[in-house]
Amino acid sequence: MVDIDAELSDEVVDVGLRTEPNLEVIAGLEPDLIIMLDNRTESVLQELQTIAPTLTYNPYPEEEEGIDQYEEMEDTFMEIAKAVDQVNAAEEVLEDLETIYTEANNTIDQLSLDTTEFTLAMGYTDNQAPVFRLSNPNALAVKILENIGLTNAYDSGSFESAGFATVGVEELTKIEESNFMHIVQDSDNIFEDHLSDNAVWNDLTFVQENNVFALGGDTWPYGGPLAAKTLVERTVAVLEEN
Repeated sequence: MVDIDAELSDEVVDVGLRTEPNLEVIAGLEPDLIIMLDNRTESVLQELQTIAPTLTYNPYPEEEEGIDQYEEMEDTFMEIAKAVDQVNAAEEVLEDLETIYTEANNTIDQLSLDTTEFTLAMGYTDNQAPVFRLSNPNALAVKILENIGLTNAYDSGSFESAGFATVGVEELTKIEESNFMHIVQDSDNIFEDHLSDNAVWNDLTFVQENNVFALGGDTWPYGGPLAAKTLVERTVAVLEEN
């Protein structure tokens, strides 16, 4: 789902799905620590806790928590680093990421874009129709792109804990003056399959002015610092190509 430099070791063991972890396999590994999302079933958490200390986290903080997804990502990253005694290494990763942001910001400044406003979308087919997940202001990916000098154009008008609102093509008229950046899978190319003859889509300003940018299906708008690095690199590359 994401193109990153780091690869898993051959010694990594598949322990099942997040929703259905294989408790027998996990127990057999005799882990020192288990890390999992805290929005999974309570019964699974209780069983995992009998195997080893279990650290839980939630990448989708609610509005009342007062933090966005980027702040949560950094907090969780450092919490895990402390748990595995890698604080110095984690701090270096975050420092390197700040350097990447600064360099990307400088590059974008030199591009003299018509607008720095962007909309980030994940597009796919649902019930034989094209739909988009448009990233909201609290989204991790939005904060990453704001860190390189871009300005988010889309706001659903209500808090979205997942960081996006799911909309149809008509909603795009509200942000048609922005740079439209999308993540679409090759196996579900909604532009060829659904939008090539769509009058609303073809009349949008960013389509007319060729300000539609494909980031690639393996650009992941979630995750941690490595995914953030990929998102930045892909964004700068497509803007430079334009």
